[in-house]
Amino acid sequence: MNIEANNEDLRDFFHASGDSGTPLNCAVYYQNVPALQILLQRGANPEVAVNPTIGDCITEPWLPALGPLLDAGANPDWAFEAAVDAMSFDAAKICLDKGADPTLVLQKQFRKAEKKAEGCFDRQVDWDAGDGGNSTDDDEERAMERKSMREFVRSAARDHCELAGLYQQSRL
Repeated sequence: MNIEANNEDLRDFFHASGDSGTPLNCAVYYQNVPALQILLQRGANPEVAVNPTIGDCITEPWLPALGPLLDAGANPDWAFEAAVDAMSFDAAKICLDKGADPTLVLQKQFRKAEKKAEGCFDRQVDWDAGDGGNSTDDDEERAMERKSMREFVRSAARDHCELAGLYQQSRL
């Protein structure tokens, strides 16, 4: 079987995105560490399994796979953005440990805040990355979680910039 085969029989029907039927996604879905390691060693594309590893409203996260996926070449910046959108602090911390640049998500937060301040409330602005997606219909608990995630991203960006010697108090 082709290591990147996208087989209907392997697809998780509750999360039937276009690339969810790969052997690597199957290994993540069934939390199979040996299969995950072998597939990555043989060159499976780690990007396709980042979202199911982080989890979302449909799939449960399996964070033990995230580090190996990032080590195998998955983009830590993209994974960090997905972790923030999934409101997964643990996944976001793993991404930061693997070299993610939190300033990219912070910039999206700023752009989203600016658009909302201008009165732009279209659906795309509401779903832009940076604070966990849609905030229009939040209950109080979800609003507090979203606020905590924004503060987490700002703190991570501040730390990242201090390490790089780029800290600018005016924006962070």
